[in-house]
Amino acid sequence: MIDHDRFLEGMIVHVRGTKLWPSRAIRHMLNIRRRREKRKGVTGLTECWGNHDALLIRWRGQWWVGDAEPPVANMRSIQEYETDIAAGKIEVRWLWPNGAEKADGERAALYWVDQIKNRPYDYMAYFRLIAKCIFGDWIKRAAGWKWAFFCTEGVRESWMKSTHLDPWTGNQTPTPYTTEKRVESGQIEDWTALVDH
Repeated sequence: MIDHDRFLEGMIVHVRGTKLWPSRAIRHMLNIRRRREKRKGVTGLTECWGNHDALLIRWRGQWWVGDAEPPVANMRSIQEYETDIAAGKIEVRWLWPNGAEKADGERAALYWVDQIKNRPYDYMAYFRLIAKCIFGDWIKRAAGWKWAFFCTEGVRESWMKSTHLDPWTGNQTPTPYTTEKRVESGQIEDWTALVDH
């Protein structure tokens, strides 16, 4: 059961889609990247768990999840997320940037509503994600079009441009796998046990 009283605006909603093929395809691509890193001696994560990042937002007295999904970035009610969790369509981890204050999360959430919401989804990111997973970080640009957003990019920009924090430590091409690496390094904390019980 999700305890809404433990929510903080700006929480990173790290999602694992369990039913739809795009979710599984994204995880497969991210795991190609992980296996490449493992062959190079990078230790740590054995597998990429998630395939999507979103942002928790308190808006008009209700809890929402800011989602950069096709066709445009929009907000889904927390009840929709809870329905999908109950149906086994998704699993969620609730994350928080290490050292962030409550006010930082509020600024990140407001930024998402003002600057990310209604931006076109970055369809090109799928193709660049494939290239990034195969060839690595020599592609220093964002994983798609600059005027559109994909999931982790919108969450990162909301935190980076509205606060003094960049939980993705300057990575210009973050993916859900990057988010998991930041959890592993301690830059982002996993608060799932506090929220789910």
